[in-house]
Amino acid sequence: MNSGKYLGTAGGSTASGTNLVLADSSANTRWNIFGIGENKFKIDMFQNANRSIDVPGGSSNTGTRLIVWSVQNSSNQ
Repeated sequence: MNSGKYLGTAGGSTASGTNLVLADSSANTRWNIFGIGENKFKIDMFQNANRSIDVPGGSSNTGTRLIVWSVQNSSNQ
């Protein structure tokens, strides 16, 4: 799907626990993507390198909402 939307954070926030949302522009949130192994990547916020995309509780359930969280270098980030 090409919606023309960007991956952003609610209200452009960089606070831990902030939900990820579709945004109209990339101005509020930019991301750095790092390869960390075979078919594994880490995605950190460009504006705040201490924040990463996180799967709350490490859930693998379909529909789990992703959030921004302090970098822990754990398997759910």
